Amino acid sequence: MFVAYEIDEDGLTVTSTSANMGTVLLPYGCGHHPYLSPGDALVDDRTLELRAATRIVTDNPRQLPTGTEAVDASPFDFITPHRLGDLHIDDPFTDVDRDGDGRVRVRLTGPDERTVELWTDEKLPILELYTGDTLAPHRRRRGLGAEPMTCPQTHWPPEKMFCSSNRDSR
Repeated sequence: MFVAYEIDEDGLTVTSTSANMGTVLLPYGCGHHPYLSPGDALVDDRTLELRAATRIVTDNPRQLPTGTEAVDASPFDFITPHRLGDLHIDDPFTDVDRDGDGRVRVRLTGPDERTVELWTDEKLPILELYTGDTLAPHRRRRGLGAEPMTCPQTHWPPEKMFCSSNRDSR
């Protein structure tokens, strides 16, 4: 596996390249785990935008994917940006609406209108959002984990977990 970092007018681009050197299919998933925070306050007063139509439902306590549900009109519907409040999020989202350049964007905006944005291309079709509720008290809800991934944490759906040749993800 090779990871490259590049800074340009679009910001920081992280490119992960991996190759299966064997002769059989290899289960493989790739993701990055940045945290977004436009300032020092808790995420509660931040406004979140993520144009994703589906939340991947997981079990407790292992968070293994068990199915999907539409986010329309639920507390997890961030297609229209809204304040996070005390909503606990530790969920993967998919079926994203990409813009003209093929990117999906996660935007977190503070009350002072400062905004931090993460974008990813079609090679990372799932975004895990995490409000940090299970972290130590001094770190809890201080940032929003916005984690682009090739797949959820486990083999779901299994056909998207295999790497038979080179694969780039951004």
